[in-house]
Amino acid sequence: MKHSLAYLVVYVLVAAAGLSCFPSVTDSSELATSEITCTFSVERVDDIIKAVAHFTIGPLVGRGNRPVVLTGGDEIAVNGVLLYPTAPAHSAHQPYATELDVADVYTFTFTRPVRGTYTSTVTLPAEVSILLPEEDAVASRNADLDVQWVDNGGESISLLVEHELTRWIEREFIGGYVCLYLRDDVAEDLWGGVPDSGTYTLPAGGIQSARDIYNATRCECPDELPALLTLTRSATGDLDPALMGAINATAWDAVHFASAP
Repeated sequence: MKHSLAYLVVYVLVAAAGLSCFPSVTDSSELATSEITCTFSVERVDDIIKAVAHFTIGPLVGRGNRPVVLTGGDEIAVNGVLLYPTAPAHSAHQPYATELDVADVYTFTFTRPVRGTYTSTVTLPAEVSILLPEEDAVASRNADLDVQWVDNGGESISLLVEHELTRWIEREFIGGYVCLYLRDDVAEDLWGGVPDSGTYTLPAGGIQSARDIYNATRCECPDELPALLTLTRSATGDLDPALMGAINATAWDAVHFASAP
């Protein structure tokens, strides 16, 4: 028994030592700029603008996609406004974020006192405003569903219809079924976006319930399903050529409706 206990203690100590060699986050001051992956984004919902920056270890380092915390005077700002961490220092998830005023262009400035200043820009897409369906409307799956929004002359817009409940909740309370589906041809048509013309029609039968697909007697999904329709405009910005990563901006709107037989 004493030997077993000794082995257990040694194992725990070795495991702890191994973990200490691979911290959950890395200080930016320990990394060259080329070793950091930067992901910058701006999100617009109505007139609320949120800028977010993620920093992770790049593939050149070979330590996985570990978060990087800004240290040694490194900082990130957007249009002159500093972004601050949204999680405790050295946590496993360390995004930097802030809310901003509405502007046409957002400039991310990544400042590293020892290594330089890097500037990336992105143009904010036009605001998305859904006109139809109205909030909390009831829409029959056996009829066309007209989607209308304010047309701002863009090239394409992403349209998503999904069950309002998460899959985890569905598994927990609705017998393991994902209750709402898009018919294959409709999902294919929506893939990659639809013309940003201000109108799109989801055909009758395009939205399906698990009760329509599986044996209704053993499907616990209700006839009327809470659904969420989202429209999103996206734009890709210009990342500083010395940085590795991506920069983008999105504007979106969403409405809740009931998908009924």
